[in-house]
Amino acid sequence: MLSIEKNRIYAKIEKHEEIFLLGIILEPKDVVEMKIVRNIFSFSEGRKKKIDRVETFAKISVESVKYLKELNCLRIKGKIIEAEKNVTKGYHGENIGIGKELIIEKEKIDDIFIKRKELIELKNVGTEILNKEKVVLENVEENLEYGLLESIIMCSELFFNRKDIIKKCFEKKTKIIITKNREFCEKIKIAGLRRF
Repeated sequence: MLSIEKNRIYAKIEKHEEIFLLGIILEPKDVVEMKIVRNIFSFSEGRKKKIDRVETFAKISVESVKYLKELNCLRIKGKIIEAEKNVTKGYHGENIGIGKELIIEKEKIDDIFIKRKELIELKNVGTEILNKEKVVLENVEENLEYGLLESIIMCSELFFNRKDIIKKCFEKKTKIIITKNREFCEKIKIAGLRRF
């Protein structure tokens, strides 16, 4: 579930598609507020010793966002700028997957990604799709621009690097099918299905 209120996005990750959606929404300099677990250390005689782990709410200024394919989650890294309990501020990395709740503060929110979130579907599509007559392999972007595509099939790795195509799909109400099928991803990367 994702919703917007002023310059904040409230997210509770319930579906894998929402992980992909957050991957294109989250950017460096965004501030993320969420529950984290942080180690507490004591320092004595010049040595650092872990004494406890505490759960706290913290605000993190995002510096990097990466998709971890093996874990099917996003990994954000950044600096803690505010924390509820007495924890060291420093840098922190956190995985965002199913069940995670967070609030994202952005200077400017492109709400089209949230308004049309139902256009994203995660499906294990393989190369058998190529046998359909309506498949477009060349000039996918041009066909998309002219509104000729009903949907595009995109390799999961390509998804996070092509925000321009994703935005164009959302503008044209073109469905995006994300596949992790190795054979498809090695051979094709992106294909389109014609409307007509």
